[in-house]
Amino acid sequence: MPSQRRVLGALLLLANPLYVFQAYSFLTDVPFLALAIWALVFYSRALRTPRPALRWLAAGSCIAAGAFLIRQIGFLLPISAVVCLLLRQPARAALRPAHLLAIFGPIAPAMLLNAYLDTLRGPVRTDFFGWTLGYWADNYSLFLAVVVSRLAGVFTTLGLFMLPICLAWLACRPTLRLGPRQIVAVLAGLLLTLTGVVVRAVDFGENLLFPHLTKFFSAHGFGAHRIGDTLPEAISIPNSVTIAITLASILGFALLALLVVTSLSRDHLRGPAAAPLVFGLIALGLTVSNRGIPLADRAAEEPRRHPRRAPGEDPPRVARPGGLPGASLGRQRAR
Repeated sequence: MPSQRRVLGALLLLANPLYVFQAYSFLTDVPFLALAIWALVFYSRALRTPRPALRWLAAGSCIAAGAFLIRQIGFLLPISAVVCLLLRQPARAALRPAHLLAIFGPIAPAMLLNAYLDTLRGPVRTDFFGWTLGYWADNYSLFLAVVVSRLAGVFTTLGLFMLPICLAWLACRPTLRLGPRQIVAVLAGLLLTLTGVVVRAVDFGENLLFPHLTKFFSAHGFGAHRIGDTLPEAISIPNSVTIAITLASILGFALLALLVVTSLSRDHLRGPAAAPLVFGLIALGLTVSNRGIPLADRAAEEPRRHPRRAPGEDPPRVARPGGLPGASLGRQRAR
């Protein structure tokens, strides 16, 4: 890659508001991301040769062990490495004992340590899968709407913050040729995004305008969240600007989708780039299907989603993270 493009990419990353905001965070996001990136770098290095390099696989898993101890979603890193091996080799060759030992051997002590630390928590233990399955067993009718809404939020957020990079990429391309499949893929992504935004408004009573993910930022800026009945008003954004930002986020996602469909090929899925791609896709799927979603909680509380009841009748039970089957199992253990 020419040095000019490297400098441009670095400047665009440093000017990204989301990157700047997260860089000053003292939460676990930054250390986990740093270790996860280095683990993926080593996995990618191992996949550069036709025969995967065991030392690089082991090095990636050693760093993945640290990422796992910071955030347990790090267990997806070695799984992503195995999936990458399966994409480029027959199952018998990919799942050789030497490969599995190099990938899972270094992370096994971290998993044992995490299991031991979990026993020190007391009666309520970590049971991510149990809580998630229990939550959606009680709220199965909301699953599709929540997943579509979350995907829309991910796409518009990526679209806005990747817009400068996508515009720079578009400016560097003299021509842009798209095949029928690529056009269909981009249109399907846009349709899914617009559908999710509408579902957020119709089913969950959320705003049609950006932001569509409100964990770290809201319409009032980064880190400005409602505290009780008060809302910080340090930043007052006119509706016209919010509308423009919403349109820019959708445009950014369209350009990002173009960038992906024109740059991605089967060789990428079988080469070094497969490691971060597979990890990102698995993590995205696990994230959008996670339990304890505020949108789902609010929708489950709406009377229109439940049959009418007689005066004095107890309202229907709503599953919440604290009342999930996994949590009740923890309380039973305490008894």
